[in-house]
Amino acid sequence: MPETSLTIEATADTVTTPVPSFSPTGPTSEPVGHPTFSPTRAINELVYQAGTLRGDVRDLAQDVDGVHQSAFRAKIDHRALEFSSRPVAELLADLGDMGFAWRDIARILRVSVPGLRRWRLGEAPRGENRLAVARLVALVDILATMPIDDVASWLEMPLVDGISVSPLDVMADGASVELCELYQGHISPEDLLDRYRPGWQTRYDSDYEVFEAEDGELALKPKQAGTGAARNV
Repeated sequence: MPETSLTIEATADTVTTPVPSFSPTGPTSEPVGHPTFSPTRAINELVYQAGTLRGDVRDLAQDVDGVHQSAFRAKIDHRALEFSSRPVAELLADLGDMGFAWRDIARILRVSVPGLRRWRLGEAPRGENRLAVARLVALVDILATMPIDDVASWLEMPLVDGISVSPLDVMADGASVELCELYQGHISPEDLLDRYRPGWQTRYDSDYEVFEAEDGELALKPKQAGTGAARNV
């Protein structure tokens, strides 16, 4: 009677373990394959899964950013609707009491200073201008509740040290929701400048930097070594 045996061929990723087979002369051992751990295969799988997860998280973050921005816009719109029922002269007086300069208010609203003065004296603005004033007051009101102790002063600070662009400047460019995101740390000052002042790194380069002098006032000094007399600004 011919000898019979069971043989299982091992692959490159397997090890062999003897298993008995039977013949007329007695049992013999033949190899059988069992899967083994492959570091290369595990690393490749980890890279793939991490890459997929990273893409999913990025897409989710973009969706959440959009929802957050829409919520801020809705909040500004809602507060603006409430403020729009008040006299424009009263709203402008509130901004003046908070420390805003009339020229800055006029720049944000895109009207002349004399035109703004007529509104302060009781002249009724057109509907879109009335809404613009209400939206400005609404935004300032929201920033004040974050809380920012002195909104007018905060809006005048340079976004980046040594670059003469402030939140007030990009506000005049149309930024609104972004200022709320900036204060909460969801976007960086550099992101805000990239969005509203492209090329700011070279356009606003200066040999001076802003610092707080001993009297508590902001002052300028040369960037390189801090030598030379500082001048108040």
